[in-house]
Amino acid sequence: MKDIGVFGATGSIGASTLQVVREQPDEFRVVVLTAHSRQQKLAELIQEFKPSLAVIEEKPAEELVHIAKRHGCDLLEGRKALLDAAEYHMDIAMHALVGSAGLELALRLARKPMRLCLANKESIVCGGHLLKAAASLSGCQVMPVDSEHNAVYQLLEGRGLEDVARITITASGGPFRELPLDAFASITPEQAVKHPNWSMGAKISVDSATMMNKGLELIEAAYFFPVDQNQLQAVIHPQSIIHGLIELVDGSCLAHLSETNMQVPIRHALSPGKRLAGGQNLLDLMRVGQLELYPVEEERYPCFSLARQALAHAGGAPNILNAANEVAVGYFLAGKIGFLDIPKLVAKALGAAELAQWVASEAGTVEEVLELDATTRGLVQFWVKED
Repeated sequence: MKDIGVFGATGSIGASTLQVVREQPDEFRVVVLTAHSRQQKLAELIQEFKPSLAVIEEKPAEELVHIAKRHGCDLLEGRKALLDAAEYHMDIAMHALVGSAGLELALRLARKPMRLCLANKESIVCGGHLLKAAASLSGCQVMPVDSEHNAVYQLLEGRGLEDVARITITASGGPFRELPLDAFASITPEQAVKHPNWSMGAKISVDSATMMNKGLELIEAAYFFPVDQNQLQAVIHPQSIIHGLIELVDGSCLAHLSETNMQVPIRHALSPGKRLAGGQNLLDLMRVGQLELYPVEEERYPCFSLARQALAHAGGAPNILNAANEVAVGYFLAGKIGFLDIPKLVAKALGAAELAQWVASEAGTVEEVLELDATTRGLVQFWVKED
């Protein structure tokens, strides 16, 4: 029986993780649950799983306090409590927080000899070098949860990177894969959050529409699979059935296929040495019918090209890319800027004179990462308000 903590328990990844736990009552025991603001949902999860500790980042309602007390669960509130929860005993932590705010939590968790299942790609994009150093010292096993990286991880099991000629991750292409380019200026937030294959939050759905999400995943792939950047690529795959491919130096090509259900990679990440049953997710290739692969059009997806540039630049460029994108997407979802303004603001940030000193070198501490993040956000906010 493994003790598991689910950070971001009320989000889509958290919900999928807890569904896997329900399937395997003899394998996992939930000891920590955290949520940002969905108090009713957290209350329901406390009643069901009876964790020892729960954290809500906003002030808890009386009903939540009462339910936690009734089930013997310590209920804490606030950002500090969230970070401190990383110190609780766990064998496995699912880190499903969204955004760069998850970096501090990832570093806290990585300082313990446990399995860290990481669904927060921003932790790697913004501080992958810090995460790797912390995990190396503690013996923490960092497992990818993104379907693409988890697929490649499985394909590489038992193989050395010296045998790999190329690693490919796939992208659905989002909801605007076939939309005429001259219609992009009129894209609304409501249209952008309607992902054709996956059920995700608003921010990550917009990132999928711009393919910034895939760009961030390419940077993440460079962390998990340290090959030459020219050996990493992404392709459009509308069916989202193939999640990753590796081409080997002998000419072989191996692919990982599964249904579009995050429970599949989560099962592997939670228990990489054992195949956990989940038969409802078996793939029916006859139903799928065909599998298509297309190159990424840079004109259609400028955010993906910006991410490739940031990866090539290294230093603080990925941090700037991520922070500028988070702010731009937030403004787009609020209806304050257009869809095409997202890549314009990100490109402006990457080329800003005010940030040039940061591009040249990697942040050496989490404080420096957060300083660069805050500086970038402030600049982008200023540019939007100025316009």
